[in-house]
Amino acid sequence: MHLIATIPGGWNPDDDGVFYIEQQPGDIVFLSAGDTEIHTMNEAYKLLYEKENDLPSLRMANLVYLKQELTIDNYIEDVLSKAKVIICSLLGGISYYKYLVESLVELQEDTHCVLLFIPAHEPDYELMTFNLT
Repeated sequence: MHLIATIPGGWNPDDDGVFYIEQQPGDIVFLSAGDTEIHTMNEAYKLLYEKENDLPSLRMANLVYLKQELTIDNYIEDVLSKAKVIICSLLGGISYYKYLVESLVELQEDTHCVLLFIPAHEPDYELMTFNLT
């Protein structure tokens, strides 16, 4: 569970410590904690775009920034809810990103987007059960 510190007078979502990812929605969203994966995806997309510039739009975000529930909720509302395909590479599996995984599964059920979870190093059978789109 992600905990947000309480402050006198109630919690203010504009306070320090809450991170918002400011990004335009895209057709495909790739989420990963691996900078190498994000860089590789970006380079591959650029090469494809040079040959065919009529590609679906691609957005990427590092999972390091998606740790707080409020950040996740905001990113889902602003970006992921408009995506047609969401690819999520989870280093560490579900236990590291429980709220994110639950939120993405709920989003997929609501929007019927394609949702793919990719385990980082070895088969993750628990994670594979969510690839039912």
